[in-house]
Amino acid sequence: MLALLLALLSAGALVALGDLRAAAPAAVGILLAWGLGVLALPRPAWQRPRDVALGAAAVRLLLLFSPATLSDDLYRYLWEGGVVMRGGNPYIYPPAHPQWAAFTSDPIWMQVNHPEVSSVYPPLSLLLFGALAAISYAPLTIKLFMGLCDVGTAWALGRVLQRRGRRLDGAWLYALMPLAAVETAGSGHLEGLSVLCAVLAVLAWDSGRSGIGWAGLGGLFKLLPAALLAGLWRRSPWLFGLVTFVALLSALPFLEAGPDLVRGLSTY
Repeated sequence: MLALLLALLSAGALVALGDLRAAAPAAVGILLAWGLGVLALPRPAWQRPRDVALGAAAVRLLLLFSPATLSDDLYRYLWEGGVVMRGGNPYIYPPAHPQWAAFTSDPIWMQVNHPEVSSVYPPLSLLLFGALAAISYAPLTIKLFMGLCDVGTAWALGRVLQRRGRRLDGAWLYALMPLAAVETAGSGHLEGLSVLCAVLAVLAWDSGRSGIGWAGLGGLFKLLPAALLAGLWRRSPWLFGLVTFVALLSALPFLEAGPDLVRGLSTY
């Protein structure tokens, strides 16, 4: 219980600091105390995956109120989602292109990183960004979605450990440590979704299924979970074919970009 309390107090302290870059020494001190404290203190005694998820949700709920000052990636997510919403193609026209001259007063556009570079994200990610931007064109939308994904990861880790007959201390460690919480609910990073898909693939494997659907889906959002496919695809080749079909289908709205589909990624 003390570890959960420390995580909540530390998250609240980060929120109170506001701009974490401007208050870097204090922020680093809080993050170190938070991480080392959670490592040293006993994990909560509750041993149900839903308890882990609730603890993770409480910490991440606080961090939603922290401005995304450690990373500006979520502004690019929102901008490119807005472009998709308007029927544009983020692979052809980077944010700095004259095509978007009418939007230079947009506060989201003003905070996009590397505006001279076109999109580096897979097509399915762009479609997701478009859906989130359609719900609300605001940083909180991205932070909330990625924070919820990370809560799902804490729950899924708990289920993996439960199925393997182990205590959920490892899942609690993930739920209460600062890195994942700050990077998802605090900064809105896409890794929140890709890591969830990777852990769900492991859970599916442990449950007697192939896991290739989750690994493939995660790889269509962010490339890392696709590394699991090499060891999984032989178990369900038809699912591998389905993942490939989804990849091609998600790329259809952007095919007019031609070679520009990979221009941003190659620059990156």
